[in-house]
Amino acid sequence: MTSFAALMLAGGQSRRMGRPKAFLALEGEPLWRRQCALLETLAPSERLLSSPPGDPLAREGWRPIADAAAGAGPLGGIVAALETIVSPLLLVLGVDLPAMRADVLRRLLDAAQPGLGAAFRRETWYEPVAAVYPRELAPSARRRLERGECGLQALCAEAARRGMLTSLPLPEACAGAFRNWNTPADASGAETDPVCGGETDENADAPDH
Repeated sequence: MTSFAALMLAGGQSRRMGRPKAFLALEGEPLWRRQCALLETLAPSERLLSSPPGDPLAREGWRPIADAAAGAGPLGGIVAALETIVSPLLLVLGVDLPAMRADVLRRLLDAAQPGLGAAFRRETWYEPVAAVYPRELAPSARRRLERGECGLQALCAEAARRGMLTSLPLPEACAGAFRNWNTPADASGAETDPVCGGETDENADAPDH
């Protein structure tokens, strides 16, 4: 498997949740620590950690980074990471996907290679906040950020057209791993599944990170 950097995305404003999602707890553990621990099981060569505004996170072995632009959603963190890493690939994981599993992320890593990232897709909808991006995508991502075009769906579609991203059909058995927490109702009484599967909820458009 090609060496890769990992980015745990937790820099969003969490407007729909009403408070930073990074500090919501599941089974007694803040989501940001839970997601970092998950990424650590995959042995990334670099570890980057985005932070909620005003709340820099700290975890041994992880480098906190600021978004490349404020208020740009996940794209701000992805651009900052792509412009920072030396590894050829960047594995991104949003803090609000508490049901994500290591085996799902490994499928993405196995499908990626230098210059080619990977993302799951359901019909025309990419799953962009648990995906692998090639370092070479940084200039295109930066241009989109500067134009205020912050949607990750468009970025993924562009990368796919340019041969920089392969899309994988999302297996029904793993759809539950992409269940996200955007509102208090999403997080109320929620439990992660012991194995991939079960839930098929669609991610909200342009989710916070």
